[in-house]
Amino acid sequence: MRSHPLLARCVVAALALLALRRAAFASGDAAPTTTASAAAANAEGIERVSFDEALRRALAQNATGRIAEQEIVRAEALVREAQAAWLPQLAGVAAYARLDGARVAQSANGGTNQLLGRDTINISAQLSVPLLAPRSWLASQRAKIGVDAATFTQADVRRQLALAAGRTYLAVVAAHRQLEVAGRAEQNAKEHDDYARLRLTGGLGNRLDQVRAAQDLATTEVTTRNQLVALSRAREALGVVLAADAPLDTDGVPTLPAPPALSAALDAARSRSDIAAAGARLRIADKAVDDTWSFYAPLLNATFAPYAQTPATSTIPTTGWAATLVLSVPFYDGGLRYGQIRETRALAAEAKEQLAAQLRQAGSEVRAAFEALLHSDEALSSARRAAELARESLKLAEDAFHAGAVTNLDVLDASRRLRDVESDEANAEDASRQARLELLAAAGKLP
Repeated sequence: MRSHPLLARCVVAALALLALRRAAFASGDAAPTTTASAAAANAEGIERVSFDEALRRALAQNATGRIAEQEIVRAEALVREAQAAWLPQLAGVAAYARLDGARVAQSANGGTNQLLGRDTINISAQLSVPLLAPRSWLASQRAKIGVDAATFTQADVRRQLALAAGRTYLAVVAAHRQLEVAGRAEQNAKEHDDYARLRLTGGLGNRLDQVRAAQDLATTEVTTRNQLVALSRAREALGVVLAADAPLDTDGVPTLPAPPALSAALDAARSRSDIAAAGARLRIADKAVDDTWSFYAPLLNATFAPYAQTPATSTIPTTGWAATLVLSVPFYDGGLRYGQIRETRALAAEAKEQLAAQLRQAGSEVRAAFEALLHSDEALSSARRAAELARESLKLAEDAFHAGAVTNLDVLDASRRLRDVESDEANAEDASRQARLELLAAAGKLP
């Protein structure tokens, strides 16, 4: 069936316009995303935060960080509790007793003496002062080291929080990048579908080419919607890490600090907060072993107790006081001390092994992150080169298709390859940023 000459000229003009737009896109110029994708990607009402602000908010508001801060407060409270065992203690007691009657006794001259009144009031105080308490003294010293351990642990929690916040932030950036790739692919597929429809309408194409183009458009639409879901989840995850009650978005690609050299990173990792915390726990355990001599030390306690009672009795005057010195020497306790000594030595050995393992782990993390950084940067260079070649390949395929040298199957194949390599390029960009973040965290440079 022959087409109308005027319609054919209109179709040719439209095809030329579409060809120019597709050529511009294939040369690397960004094509606009679809309206739905753009609206969803830039949804109003979602707060945008910078990378530094995200780290600050995570450290200040995340529940894990706040719990770690309270652990320092708890460690300081344990010091006070340990000190209380060897500090003076003062207690007061007031007692009132009522009997069914006064207690009396017959005197030698035939009279009666009151032994205990029907109503008795006794008020006393007791001051207790430990004069010799080695175990309590040494326990308070170990508790003070525990404050240092809690402080170092809190610092490591901050490092882990900063790493988690950074990873999540970069995940949102990567989701935006993948959505951008999917949006361009959808726009490209839409233009190709329009081109195939116009060719079919003008009698210059065939139904098979138009169906292939429509199928490719539907496939890219599915990919775009999936990327929108991934972006939404990444935003929600960022909001959770930053302790927000709503999803959060990024304000762009962050510029991370330059990573340190391998030797410098390995040296810095040895003073990382988790290493310092393990070292503090080892000092506590070693001191507990050194302090086991106190298990055999005597205890000396002094008490002073003034009192007042009414009515007075024959044995208890109205006012008085009592002072006592108590010396306690442990001779045999059923083997309790020997079990405690073995326990403290085992705990010290465990703490030593944990510190050594922590040092090995830190070094391994630095080396792995450094290798990942090197390979991810190389992969990023290759991905960018592949993306450039894929864009050129698509342009050549479209030019050949317009000239009638190939079918639109070659164009669709080139389009799919471009989508794949651009997605790989976005993944390589994210892997490079993540590797930098991992190296900074492994070297103790974050936050």
